Amino acid sequence: MDLIKEHFLPQDEREATAEMMCATYCLDQARYAVLREDYKKALAYFENATRSIRELARLNEKKKTHVKLEKLISELSKSRSLETYRKELGL
Repeated sequence: MDLIKEHFLPQDEREATAEMMCATYCLDQARYAVLREDYKKALAYFENATRSIRELARLNEKKKTHVKLEKLISELSKSRSLETYRKELGL
């Protein structure tokens, strides 16, 4: 899935895929439960879907933070050499 690769870190792709599948399944099952007027079951499926979606949001935020840090490190390395940082840190 390109969506997975685009929005999640490589080490989180398997978990993100599982959560995406879980959320989709639960939402489908919730819809069917509503059509059968089984509102208790529908609510349980919606709650499970919500948990999966929250986890997807957390994993996506992790990727965004990682990308920002990589960009910052790249910018810092362009503006000053590592040797300069070592000298300042006394290494």
